[in-house]
Amino acid sequence: MFDMRPFLSPASQLASTGEYCMTETFKAACPENQVILIQRALYGRMKLGRCVRLGLNYLGCAADVQRLVDRRCSGRSYCEFYIPDAELEALGECLSELKSYLEVTYTCIDGRYSSYLHVLFFTCRTCTCIYTQRDKKS
Repeated sequence: MFDMRPFLSPASQLASTGEYCMTETFKAACPENQVILIQRALYGRMKLGRCVRLGLNYLGCAADVQRLVDRRCSGRSYCEFYIPDAELEALGECLSELKSYLEVTYTCIDGRYSSYLHVLFFTCRTCTCIYTQRDKKS
């Protein structure tokens, strides 16, 4: 995973953050000629709130799932998946008997995605950058 934050202009750093509870769908979308850049993603029982109403003496556990969500979403103009998700559950740090949720922060950056080449092209201040990502083969 390549950290793009140092290359983003302040205007493009308007991030969206959300919590996605069990039985909800995470959806990220960007306007035309922009693509998603995942900045942070955690899966677990981070704090009390909309998704976790009772702590049950088990709060603060979380798995950093940024790489997984990045692989699925970064560089695309639209991304969605259902919670619970088998891959997220497999990476989970919390007791499987308790509800976990996904917390994601992403931003939209100027660029386009080529699904054929799996290459993201975007403009960074004064240069054109290329970010490649490889999908894992099962």
